[in-house]
Amino acid sequence: MRKRRVSIVGHKIHDHKKSGCSAFPEILAQSSDVGAIKIALRLGAPKFYEYIALRLRPADGIELPGESRGMLGKLGNWSGISIGAISMGQEVGVTPIQLVTAVSAIANGAICASPHCSEVRKGDQVASSGDHFATGTENGHPPEQRPLFAE
Repeated sequence: MRKRRVSIVGHKIHDHKKSGCSAFPEILAQSSDVGAIKIALRLGAPKFYEYIALRLRPADGIELPGESRGMLGKLGNWSGISIGAISMGQEVGVTPIQLVTAVSAIANGAICASPHCSEVRKGDQVASSGDHFATGTENGHPPEQRPLFAE
């Protein structure tokens, strides 16, 4: 094995450790910057932007005040290195709920369920189990599910 490398606009980027990973699950498991960059380059900036921008919208139906969009510069404002930087988690900002939703979708076979509060506490008070706040259902229906990556 050797350190994987990629070059973007004259910037040489390599993984922090030697790795032979090339499949998506291995790239995630090994936290391969080079693998993430190569995926983004293969998608191309417009498609990569579309995927990222769609996932940074506020969570549907979350019962928490102040949930917001993530931060992502407009595609027209990206520099030559932005596609590489964003694929490594730079030049982008996500909320904790967005991060948990993405990780959950990966663990769930790329199915993204709208997050809901399972328990709400205010001091010593806890929401009742019949409340949709506490059960994660709305009107008796389970949360919406959608593919993480639309084709």
